[in-house]
Amino acid sequence: MYRGSQGIILKKQDFRESDSFFSIYTYDFGKIEAIARGVKKSKSKLSGHLDYFSIIDLMAVRGKIFNHISGAVSIKNFLNIKKNLQKINLIFYCLEITDYFIKTGEKNKKIFLLLSQFLMIADKNLRIERLKFIAHCYILKLLNLLGYKPELYFCLKCGQKITPNGNFFSVLAGGIFCAKCKKNRENNIFEISNNAIKLLRVILQKNLSNLVKVKLSKNLFTETIKIIDEFLNFRLDKDMKSRKFIKF
Repeated sequence: MYRGSQGIILKKQDFRESDSFFSIYTYDFGKIEAIARGVKKSKSKLSGHLDYFSIIDLMAVRGKIFNHISGAVSIKNFLNIKKNLQKINLIFYCLEITDYFIKTGEKNKKIFLLLSQFLMIADKNLRIERLKFIAHCYILKLLNLLGYKPELYFCLKCGQKITPNGNFFSVLAGGIFCAKCKKNRENNIFEISNNAIKLLRVILQKNLSNLVKVKLSKNLFTETIKIIDEFLNFRLDKDMKSRKFIKF
């Protein structure tokens, strides 16, 4: 039996007539998948607590085939997210990415804390463009925690420390080539500005809350979003359904 743990719902699906299937990232057990019996019934005690954009206290029981949710209580609801359709679509996109990359049973308390912090920031009164930036910061930091850290300090070929000007970011190799080592025939490689390199380093160094007030020019915003998107998409082997509802 799983002991009680805080959890955040990543995905829920209909399962049979009155049940639902959940993918939940928990603080203590990582990602778990479980069924909530009768949760779609109007009199269900669980239905009001098993919802997106909230942190819940969860109890689940291991089964031979499926795990079962035996109890859930909301301890934090991010109600402002639910009032804004653009926020909802953006958060769904990040939840779908999180669910995609993390296998059942994989646990990392830093991921739970990162996701919690992201929801707290999204619940604030931020402009949607700023939240799009924070969402990409979340994605890059998540990939870093999962072992996909890009090399931003040394050339991937010669190993020399990256110096200003003439550098290129390789999506395939996952990092930077200096001007001398650029692979001319490689696809998915493009020039990266000095400011973008500095910003990517800051994103990986700082907490999400420290990135909310980072000053961004329109060009730097566009370049950084592109780099993180390309870095992410190369590591996906399918389209994220929620991506089509977002404009970047």
